[in-house]
Amino acid sequence: MSNKDFPYTPLNPDKKEIRVITITPEKHPEKPLRCSLQIVSLNEHPKFEALSYVWGDVVATTEISVENLPFNVTTNLAAALRSLRHLKKPRTLWIDFICIDQENTKEKNKQLPLMGRIYQDAIAVVAWLGPQTENIEHTDLMMRDKFPTGKKGSSSSSSILDEIRHITKAPFFSSSSSSSSTASRRRQELVSTTRAIEGFIEIVSAPYWKRVWTFQEYYLPSVEPVCICGSITFSLPALVSLHKHFLGLLQPFMNDINAMGPKENDAADAAEYHELRTRSGEFTARLREFATMQGFAHDIASLRKSSWSFADVLDLTVERQCFNPLDRFYGLYALVPGIQEKYPANYDNTPEIAMLQTSMFILIHEGMDFVFNLFHFHEASSRGLVVDGPLPSWVPDYRNSTVRSGFKVKSLDKGLEDWETKEGRMTNLSLLPFKFVLHFWARLVGRCRVVFRFAADLADIVDRVVTVSSSNNSSSSNNNSSSDNNTGLSWGNGLDSSNFRARFLWACLAHTILQQNFTLEEVFAELTDLHQALRAGDDIPRKPHTSCMAELVRGLRQLAGKTVFCLPDSGVGGFGTGIGAIQDEDLLILSGKMMNPVALRELGTKKMGDSDRVHYEMVGNVFVEGLAEDQRESPTPLLGELKDREFEEYRIE
Repeated sequence: MSNKDFPYTPLNPDKKEIRVITITPEKHPEKPLRCSLQIVSLNEHPKFEALSYVWGDVVATTEISVENLPFNVTTNLAAALRSLRHLKKPRTLWIDFICIDQENTKEKNKQLPLMGRIYQDAIAVVAWLGPQTENIEHTDLMMRDKFPTGKKGSSSSSSILDEIRHITKAPFFSSSSSSSSTASRRRQELVSTTRAIEGFIEIVSAPYWKRVWTFQEYYLPSVEPVCICGSITFSLPALVSLHKHFLGLLQPFMNDINAMGPKENDAADAAEYHELRTRSGEFTARLREFATMQGFAHDIASLRKSSWSFADVLDLTVERQCFNPLDRFYGLYALVPGIQEKYPANYDNTPEIAMLQTSMFILIHEGMDFVFNLFHFHEASSRGLVVDGPLPSWVPDYRNSTVRSGFKVKSLDKGLEDWETKEGRMTNLSLLPFKFVLHFWARLVGRCRVVFRFAADLADIVDRVVTVSSSNNSSSSNNNSSSDNNTGLSWGNGLDSSNFRARFLWACLAHTILQQNFTLEEVFAELTDLHQALRAGDDIPRKPHTSCMAELVRGLRQLAGKTVFCLPDSGVGGFGTGIGAIQDEDLLILSGKMMNPVALRELGTKKMGDSDRVHYEMVGNVFVEGLAEDQRESPTPLLGELKDREFEEYRIE
């Protein structure tokens, strides 16, 4: 799809000019869409609405008329324009796909910094979720029945609640409803309600709630955007309110369906009945899709509570999607204006350059070292090129969140924090040929010796955890060295055996909520039961019988491939868990602004000016037992030793 021959009139960036589109009114909905373009200056406070929407498939297009010339738009945008077109008066909107020349990279680079102001200055923002489907039409009909005068707005989702309450309270079996005609009518009510509920689930699981751009566009306006799906209008808070009550309201409705059997010797009625039961079961299973919309609303609310760093915003939006990899960053620029001032959007950049610039902004200008703990790092084989050299190892993989992969662990003791910016101890960069070298200040935690790596199979993981935490002197084979024993007593750093079981078990489960909610005895009892069941060849139940077991199984699965290491050069003892790439002699460091240590690997000595300095590469995140905030009442010797250590400069390529 291309509109490269469309004659756009150039914009004047100095005047903050944008284009707006005016939809020509039409009484007949089947008539073609006709629009006109005007250039306006944001400095003159023009009146327009802004459309927030998902482009959709750029291959599937519809032709409309813009300035009496053919113009191709996506099918989803065409549906939005038809829905937004008034019967008698023009409607003026800002729509990125039409108002920005998508074939002109220079113009896109100039228009993107204005996005925040466009959505903030618009008199209204319309969030288009998509066209009506057959199911959503049933949702609309239900609301029209409830409001025959055509009342619409943010109460629409409440009307669905009222209608569900009405239908689910109507008893199917009663002396006055035993006739076949009444039963048939009741069946039709249930079928129609099923369709309406399915339509509502389609609304709350729409692609709109999953995108990067729509997240920023919804957040920016000072007035809550109006959500539209086909001809239905509602607000996000109303959807969230409905989510809180939906399952409870549906239960009597489901009971009624289950109680209503098919007519005897009526094949058609039996088929309809079984279809109704199947579909009602399907939409009950799909209720988890509420999480898509609920997560969107939760993240918007979280962002509005306080100012966020760009590192936090990237973590908050890590699962949101975008077509262009650059929009992982540029699609969020308006939320943290400082970054677009330092590194303006440039669609000629590669994703690697955008990642590098983002990391430089976060580490050097925001000073948020904890970004290293929010994301994993690229493997050496997958690093792209920047300026004819490889992407630095210290640039995080902003699509690979530690939270989502089960490596967001407990917070450190507050005594290890140091947020003060000190002269001569600031993160900075230097350049070697084709290399960006990060000058990073941190404390040395210790050097690793790998004890073992967890296998991928749950049974093997459970067996390893039970064996290590239960035994004092037993030994077993090791992935790296067959001479390594399974307990801290033999890990070469004088660990005290008196509480080793608790320390090891909580270290393995530091990424879970088990320690906050259950005692050591409860967790170990569940672990023992799980171990015995797996050794007997039993399957893990799909729905574990306790919440403790459910969280335990989830947490243990996330240990697959991870490394257990010790710190043999520490006289006070230390051990922990890390990513699978950890090797012997890897260095663990911790800055005053990080949530947990990271591992470095020596690359050798490099000449920098008049001196030779050791350079390192970033390996990945680790958790070191004994440094956590929840251990402050009985601090480990390692914690005390680390607090007394000086910060050193590490040069990371």
